[in-house]
Amino acid sequence: MKKIIGGFLLLYLIYLFIFNKEVTFYLSNISNIFFIKYIASLFPFILITNLFLNSNVLIDIHKFLISKRLHFIFDIFTIVLIILIGVPGNINLLNYLNKTNIINKKKYNNLLSSFGGISFPFIYLVILIDHQIKYLFIIILIIIQSTVYLLSQSEDKNQSINYYPYKIDIIKHSLFSLGVILFYLLTLSSLYLVFNYLPIPYNYFFNGLIEFSINSINLSNINSLTSTILLCFLLSFTSISLILQIKSLSIDFNITNYIKKRAVIALLVTFIIFLLI
Repeated sequence: MKKIIGGFLLLYLIYLFIFNKEVTFYLSNISNIFFIKYIASLFPFILITNLFLNSNVLIDIHKFLISKRLHFIFDIFTIVLIILIGVPGNINLLNYLNKTNIINKKKYNNLLSSFGGISFPFIYLVILIDHQIKYLFIIILIIIQSTVYLLSQSEDKNQSINYYPYKIDIIKHSLFSLGVILFYLLTLSSLYLVFNYLPIPYNYFFNGLIEFSINSINLSNINSLTSTILLCFLLSFTSISLILQIKSLSIDFNITNYIKKRAVIALLVTFIIFLLI
């Protein structure tokens, strides 16, 4: 494995050396997107969530709702947070729920694979801000993700939970999440030349499967049925960049399960929207 990784790194360095000027110019535009749009749409949610987790108030909320047999309300609350924060910020939330023993590893991966995609603020405020299918896409995506989650959810046995209070370093976790985003954003965006020979919009789609941000924005600016369908799949599936971000932060990430579920979700969302538009 180390030899394979070393080989890829060597090829990547050769690639950067050969196409240095093109990649440098491209990444300058990507950096602007990160500092202007990523931070504005994601950082407040990441910071507020970490502040919330540090108080351990989720344990008290969970205890109360379980005592009233209202555990489903806690599940809904958790799902809303996961959708709002998006990857990689919601990994801190899921890690917290797992470490405090509120959820087990199976539920951890079910929540992550079903709802752990691109953050809602980035989709709503940046990618689809003026797109005609904005509300239709969000509604269909939430319905499909919820259906996949419920079908994969096993019934929890009624048993007592041994809670483990877990404190996090707010600043460290928040900055590390942003650092992970920036690292993979710049690293994988630099590979845009791999599919750049393809005609528009297919080049944006295949490059988007590597790193979604700038490519999904480019797709959303093209007014055609093909670009809309490709955009729906891309936003539903996520990208290699997000998968690697999850891998960098998640303690119990089942990558095979994640890719399978996201592929099913993406295909269903894309097919339904194709029928409706």
